[in-house]
Amino acid sequence: MGATKAPGSDSRQEVEAARRASEARFRTLAEESPVILWARDARGDVEFTNRAFRDFYGVTAEEVEGTGWRPTVHPEDAPWFEECALSAIREHKPFTCEVRVRRADGEWRWICAYGRPRFGEAEEYLGHVGISVDVTNRRRAEEALRSNDRNC
Repeated sequence: MGATKAPGSDSRQEVEAARRASEARFRTLAEESPVILWARDARGDVEFTNRAFRDFYGVTAEEVEGTGWRPTVHPEDAPWFEECALSAIREHKPFTCEVRVRRADGEWRWICAYGRPRFGEAEEYLGHVGISVDVTNRRRAEEALRSNDRNC
């Protein structure tokens, strides 16, 4: 006599398999994205960085977890940047901040960090998710235009 299945067990297995496949697609999308992605928890500690982040800064995920990201920010910009991000975290609001950071090769670059709050199913605040875009070339072009205007 064969084993009997619990009612609905096939559909539960199918749902679980679909959930795992969806999570795998998301992990691949986030990890392999060419855009710098990151997530902070409700305290403001880094809990996720993708490969583009780690390659840009030349760090491991473990090195930037929690508050380990701080050494990547220019010392003159760090207090302002931290207040910008922490204020948004306290208020559960979006933020946009431009700041100098040290790239893996040691060059200081300008990035624009865009963060948005994320909430759970019960609308509880979970932290922020965001991207960082290297805007160094744009800032250099703006400075060149300003210099040109002053020289005219």
